[in-house]
Amino acid sequence: MQAVVTSASRKLPLLRAIADQLQQVAPGASVVATDADPRCVAAFAWDPFVAFPRLDDVAPQTVVDAVSSIGPELLVPTRDADVLFFAEHHEDLSARGTWCLAGTETAVARCLDKLAFAVALVDAGVPVIPTVLDPSAAGSDRVVVKERHGAGSRGLSLDLAPGAATVAAEALAEPVFQPFVAGPEVSIDAYRARDGRLLGMVVRSRDVVVGGESQVTTTVDPQPYQELTESALTALGLTGHAVLQAIDGPDGPVLVECNPRLGGASTLSLASGLRSAAWAWLEAVGRDPDELPFVPEPPGLRLVRTAHDEIRRVGA
Repeated sequence: MQAVVTSASRKLPLLRAIADQLQQVAPGASVVATDADPRCVAAFAWDPFVAFPRLDDVAPQTVVDAVSSIGPELLVPTRDADVLFFAEHHEDLSARGTWCLAGTETAVARCLDKLAFAVALVDAGVPVIPTVLDPSAAGSDRVVVKERHGAGSRGLSLDLAPGAATVAAEALAEPVFQPFVAGPEVSIDAYRARDGRLLGMVVRSRDVVVGGESQVTTTVDPQPYQELTESALTALGLTGHAVLQAIDGPDGPVLVECNPRLGGASTLSLASGLRSAAWAWLEAVGRDPDELPFVPEPPGLRLVRTAHDEIRRVGA
């Protein structure tokens, strides 16, 4: 019994959290860390580790074959490009007995395109910050500019006048514009089963954010975000684990974007009762995820991401 985690890099806390959850439903299951960098931190700190070819360097079938050579029941991609790639090859992997913790190719691609994401939710009547290609169409005298694809923090400029936003956009490959909405930000970790049920969700405040990722994050009352989360995941057609980003604006919470995968700070949500890795395993092997009910921890748990040194003896 094995699960493969891609782009493991230095994500040791996430590897440990996934391994701990799998032991609850598949005692003895092994988590195999993979990465295209054979000298990444996980290569030295996690066993077993397997070096994978880079997605851009080889034919897609080579990567699929590399996964199949390990023989995992579950594949957990942890990088946007990985999620999209393995969603595109879901049928091939499934035929070989591997289920990928990601949505369909269409749903994943929609989430990784900020314009398509916003349009889909607007059409479904889900509260979302409008996203446009022209700053003058943002409907606000204060504008946000960001890259249409990729991590939300890449090329991000906040609270600009439309003219300044146009200038900032010149440095971006595919800029999009949004009205600037002030308010606290939250991340919503959620798991939606194959049959469309929301198995669980944990909401956490983004207390300190560096490079678009929470370094300090605290769980909060999920109730104000329940309907928003369910309607958004349904409209997007997502299954598996997703991380929605929202802002508590003057008219209530409004969505900003969605990462269709486990995030770096999702370990707090897993520690708070969200059993995403265990539920994914149960679904992968054809068992009912209700075998492990969602029992959330009370709000108020905080994650502070810090460096952690590991000292071990090597050699014979």
